[in-house]
Amino acid sequence: MAQPRVDPQRHRRPDDGNPPAPDPQWAWFLDLDGTLLDIAATPRAVTVPATLPALLQVLRRRFGGALALISGRALADMEALIGPPGLPAAGQHGAELRLAAGGDVAVAARAPGLTPLGRSLRALAAAHRGVIVEDKGVSLAIHYRLSPASEPAIRALIGQQQALLADDLELREGKLVLDIRPRGADKGKAVDRLMQAPPFRGRRPLVIGDDATDRDGFAAALRRGGDALQIGPGASDLAPCWLPSPAHLRDWLGRIAATGPGDG
Repeated sequence: MAQPRVDPQRHRRPDDGNPPAPDPQWAWFLDLDGTLLDIAATPRAVTVPATLPALLQVLRRRFGGALALISGRALADMEALIGPPGLPAAGQHGAELRLAAGGDVAVAARAPGLTPLGRSLRALAAAHRGVIVEDKGVSLAIHYRLSPASEPAIRALIGQQQALLADDLELREGKLVLDIRPRGADKGKAVDRLMQAPPFRGRRPLVIGDDATDRDGFAAALRRGGDALQIGPGASDLAPCWLPSPAHLRDWLGRIAATGPGDG
């Protein structure tokens, strides 16, 4: 006798979140830090679960190849962590973009003001223990998770050097990190570009992220009739669906990979 199907919603605790029902037509866009991976004290201290790369490859196959990582990390860093190289992806919040597997990477120009800004910020970091300045090629990230009290000094310095941002750089905020990136580079534009290319074209985007920098991606998914999934404690205005933590997300992804996109 066939066993009755268990409705996961009926057995869900209120603090388990409410992810969307799996859709075979999803195109997946996944953030890394704070989403697939637990936040670490520094970017280099992050731990990749041993089963995660293979899990993502199973999902990619099940959804016709329509899976891309979109992260603030540089593309080379993303591939070193997750691999394999050469897949569709957006790095540095979309300032690096590969539309097709094995294709070329389009990279925004390095703005003239980035080098002197980096020099000034590294001098500040030398005087504020715990501040990390990460030059990712065409963007800078200033991490102060280990030194939250340094935030006013960082903001003051960037304010004093505002002229270096000019028309080609902008400041964006994340969780205990400030990003200086090419103006107009964001995850929403990256999603839009990828959705115009196979195998993403004609599918429904699902954007999964945890931070303010993911909101552009959420908005792009909703504009295209897709879904947005927030990782963290509760839903947001742009992501009514949510899961509490990266561990919950990895568990949910594992169930979808095991049962298929139509079975959840």
